Amino acid sequence: MLKNILIGGAAALICVLVKELCQTIDDYNALVDKYNESIEFIRSCDFYRYSDGSKKEDGDAAKRFVTETETLADGTRRTAKRDAASGLTVISYERA
Repeated sequence: MLKNILIGGAAALICVLVKELCQTIDDYNALVDKYNESIEFIRSCDFYRYSDGSKKEDGDAAKRFVTETETLADGTRRTAKRDAASGLTVISYERA
């Protein structure tokens, strides 16, 4: 009797473990598929756009970056380089 209970319990435990293993494998495969779909989406899209909504084109760097140089009263030169697409401005100073 005890032997039958142990064999039945072992069989039930093996069935549960196999079912959990199959579920884990299915979840992993679904995650890999979702990852691959995301990578393909990222590779196929152009995420760069100007703030006015237009797409980037060849030769845009010349009109995209605006550089302004100003000489202050003490002789220091201030250079401001502005990115027209993002609005980011980098200011540098050069002492006289």
